Parts: sequence; structure tokens; C-alpha cells
Amino acid sequence: MIKRMLTAASVTLILSSGFAQNNTIYLELLGNGLLYSLNYDRMVTDNISVRAGYGGLTVSNSTVSSGVIVTEDIKITLIPVLANYLRGEGNHKLEIGGGIVLVSLDYTGNVADVDFSLAADGAIPTGNLGYRYQKSEGGFFFKASLCPFFAETMVTSVGLGFGYSF
Repeated sequence: MIKRMLTAASVTLILSSGFAQNNTIYLELLGNGLLYSLNYDRMVTDNISVRAGYGGLTVSNSTVSSGVIVTEDIKITLIPVLANYLRGEGNHKLEIGGGIVLVSLDYTGNVADVDFSLAADGAIPTGNLGYRYQKSEGGFFFKASLCPFFAETMVTSVGLGFGYSF
């Protein structure tokens, strides 16, 4: 499933070459990438953009319990893939988007010199609703948005993005 989504995003970006030429690279804090994500956003038309990003988090822990050393490493990789509709005139827009966040979780541990690992992949439906500042001729880019995740219970994050359009 991850390969299909990445292929679809790639084909969309390639086919959009005949439309608007605004590309944006930006860092989003919190938002759809959990803690952070580095994103590429491309305007497909004057009102539609597609976005793909990468975010990750690694947590390591080592404890000693009853003389037994326990080590754990958890690596979470998040790839937000969204389409956005932009509404408004000039540089200031309302951004409404939806898509998925591809999630990969890798857990490795060692208890008393016995190694074990677990891995899981999945996708979480997500969206965004917020403000986007982007000049049509390029330059500074900013966005602020609410980013809901639609898992078993809905969780909402706030995202702040800063970058450059060209």
C-alpha cells in the first residue's frame, strides 16, 4: 500500500508540470508529521496543491532492573501525503486539505542479551484546516493549521510551517 501511495504522489507531481509552477519546501513543526516534518508542496492548479513530507522520531531507553539490563529503541517514521484546496485572493489563503499519513514503527529491544524486534506499517487518515501565506512569484512561505488525525479517536494537532516557494 505504501508503494502505491508514493507512486500516486509521484505521478501527480509529474503530471502537474503543465500547470502552475509554484514549488514550496518547508519545515512544519507539529502538524501532520507528529513532532516535525520536512515537506514538498506543489501547486497543481491555482487552487489545488499536493504535498508529501517526511518526519521521524527515535526514542532510546536503557534501564537496569534486578541486575538485568534492558535496552529499547523505538523508531517512528511518518510520511504525510495530502491534497489541499486553497480559497482566497492574493497571498493570503484558506487551506483545506485531506490525505493520509503513512506510519512505520520499528521496535527493537534486548533483555539479558536476548534480542527481539517488532515492526508495523499503516496509514492514518488526516486533514488540515488553516491559513497559508504564499506569494505567486515565490519567496517566504508560512502556514498555520489544525491537523486532525482520524484514528480510533480523533486527535488534533496544531502545525506551523515555514519555508520557501520558488
